[in-house]
Amino acid sequence: MQLTPQPHLLATVLVTAPPRPEVIVERARERILTNYPQQANSMQLYTRSRNWRNDSLRTTQEAAMDFYDQEGYRRGSWEHAEKQRFLQMREQRQTGPEPPEPPLYWLLWSHDPVLTTDNPLEPGPGRQYTLTLLGQTEYDGHPVYEVGFVCERPSAYTTPYGYPAPESYRGTVYITTDTYAVVKYEAFTVRRPYAIDKAKDLRRLGLTAPTSRRSTHHDVYQYEQLRGTYYLRYARHEVEQVYTDPATNARQQTRRACLELLATSFTQDKPLVLQTTGLHVDPNVPYRPAFWDSYQVLVPTTVIEK
Repeated sequence: MQLTPQPHLLATVLVTAPPRPEVIVERARERILTNYPQQANSMQLYTRSRNWRNDSLRTTQEAAMDFYDQEGYRRGSWEHAEKQRFLQMREQRQTGPEPPEPPLYWLLWSHDPVLTTDNPLEPGPGRQYTLTLLGQTEYDGHPVYEVGFVCERPSAYTTPYGYPAPESYRGTVYITTDTYAVVKYEAFTVRRPYAIDKAKDLRRLGLTAPTSRRSTHHDVYQYEQLRGTYYLRYARHEVEQVYTDPATNARQQTRRACLELLATSFTQDKPLVLQTTGLHVDPNVPYRPAFWDSYQVLVPTTVIEK
């Protein structure tokens, strides 16, 4: 038996390294115009605001709200982002031993990294960041780049936070490997201590001696794809304030607040036009138990309960 050599064509395999993190972030910014709504749209939202004092939950406020965005995702300042977005409360309920203060809903858009420019996605502030490609992982069933960021010069220009200025701002952004869409952004902020010694401010806090306040923030934004367009699905703004005696450094009080938003519907076809911005939401809506008995939402369980 004679063996006859047969030619075999081997497939060419091209192995490429992932882009540098700076390139990934740049592509994500460039594709905001194609990845996110660029026209008016509206959503229905569930919001929840909770407040703790010394690890004790004091108040909880929940609301079903209508939302209207009159221009879509046009990057700019937080003031511009707030002025283009409108809210209307449909239903609400409140629990807790203390009279609640109206939630600051506008905070959920003023720190949105896709909408605003004081974050590592923007070229100017981005020069003050160190980016690190942490690897590739999966988010909501899609492969994503995991890019870590650390701000080397945190300020009101390079981060979403102003006075008192941040001492540190760091986090992670998750960007799809095919469309370069930002699908999750998580940031942690530590701000410089702030001295409080005015009598009226101390009375409001229930303190009798001067105090020093240090605030830390945890912000989360998650985006979901619907018919090829990404929209804000979930947002959370969390702050912890620790009050200490400047003379002894003894802890006097701890306060924590968590404001969450969950989109329950989204439409671009016939958006519901509203007129009230997030700064001026009317909270005087009667409580209707029948609505809440049948209203169900599933909020991401990523908040550390205390």
